Amino acid sequence: MLGNKNFGFLVESVNLLHHLISRYRNLSSSFARQIAKTSQQTQPNLSIIRTIIGFQIPPQFFLLLKTLIRLRLNQEKGISAAERLDTISREELAGMLYENSDEPYCEELAKAITEEIRKGHRIDTTTKLRQVIEQTLSFLPENKEKKDIIRKTCQRTFQALRIDVNHEFEVLYEFMEKLPGALKPGGRVAILTFHSGEDKLVKKALKAGYREGVYSEYAKDVVRPSAEECAQNGRARSTKMRWAVKAE
Repeated sequence: MLGNKNFGFLVESVNLLHHLISRYRNLSSSFARQIAKTSQQTQPNLSIIRTIIGFQIPPQFFLLLKTLIRLRLNQEKGISAAERLDTISREELAGMLYENSDEPYCEELAKAITEEIRKGHRIDTTTKLRQVIEQTLSFLPENKEKKDIIRKTCQRTFQALRIDVNHEFEVLYEFMEKLPGALKPGGRVAILTFHSGEDKLVKKALKAGYREGVYSEYAKDVVRPSAEECAQNGRARSTKMRWAVKAE
């Protein structure tokens, strides 16, 4: 069974992988394909040392002034986040913000963003989107916490858009479906996620696999980093780890 003592190594490995992925935009969604390739030579122990789909790109990357909102990891396919906002409905946007990033102000933000676009004010840069977010949250009390709330809201909004335009949950579904074929009997897998949407999907897939006899054991409870680990590595705070063992 995997425990907290291995968590530091796993999180550090994830951080390194984040750095590499951010430099190679064409490596956007092929983790499921890699599992398919791996399954041709199944592994006794396959440690999925990654965040599943959430790449946790530093917020300053998104908040550069006058940066076009794209958020696509593969610039040759799909539409940009700005193009997605052009046609999205208020209800769909609110749902996206809630499902993809647990945004507490999803309804208020969805209303403000869609109304701004309907007025003919296209939101095609991160600066414009941040301005709308700041205006939407102007009702918050003027105190030292307000700035932090706005910053985190921006991060969650960019995260939700990134997940949507890259179809990250679809890739995750495929990844979890192909995962058993990459493990030999008795093989173990450890999966890190960075927000509840990903964790719920992984938990559901592992639980279903256990019921079907695919896995002999799985993490019924999520493994979280210790306070000491969080102090050493800020990114670990939102990290959740689940594991499973392929049935013999």
